[in-house]
Amino acid sequence: MIRWYLPSLYGDIRLESQGKNQTLVTIHGLSVVERVAVESLLKKAAKPGPFKKPWAPAEVLESVSLINTVKEQKLSLEASITDVEKVLSSKLKPARKQVSVVRFQGGKIEEVTEATIGLIEAASEMSPAETSTTTSSPKAEATTVAKPVLGCPAPDFDAVDVRATEALSAFLTDEQREDFRLHQAFIVMGADTGHRYQLTSRHARTKLATVRRTLFDLDENRPYCVHDWDVPAAEELLAIMLFLALRGREHYLRHIPE
Repeated sequence: MIRWYLPSLYGDIRLESQGKNQTLVTIHGLSVVERVAVESLLKKAAKPGPFKKPWAPAEVLESVSLINTVKEQKLSLEASITDVEKVLSSKLKPARKQVSVVRFQGGKIEEVTEATIGLIEAASEMSPAETSTTTSSPKAEATTVAKPVLGCPAPDFDAVDVRATEALSAFLTDEQREDFRLHQAFIVMGADTGHRYQLTSRHARTKLATVRRTLFDLDENRPYCVHDWDVPAAEELLAIMLFLALRGREHYLRHIPE
């Protein structure tokens, strides 16, 4: 019903709500940082707090391998998707300010606050029967990304990671998704100014020769030196796109301090 992407280096941790206080965690090919995050989650799941029962039986938690993580592993926890996300995101990028964003069915994008958490958890409590009568797709997609930082020019990077691209795709409209597939670029409307921005993958060298930077204001005909080189190109685009789509956050991108 709800998927929550936690892109770190390769977008290898994914959460899915399975109903009220039920979350399925999927991990695959963990990096060192991601292993630390999952290890923290396993500890929290074993001892969530005084007088609280574990989120899963001990033998289930012990079966998760943090050494051989090439094979996909799934872990079912008796905890809300928001509680699980908080544990993981706090460890994935501890030195970076992060923003959680949810895209509800219909395309509305909002920053995760106490109010939107209520909406997310309400959607999680829907029964499978209720879900099947409304739509076959998730009620919402959510993700947690780090704030982009100021910097240019773009260095060389490996090819876009498949799983990071999947996370980006979940937050694009059909038109944006097709543009990205064909051109490695797409248009986003700023929530504060209403300006049209072209976001271009750092791998699309031909297009970057024209717009000069990943973030380009089409209405002002000017580029912005905004980037996040610690993550794959698709995750970089995801973070920038979400900041543009949120009221108050677009202003941050336009005035990032040195």
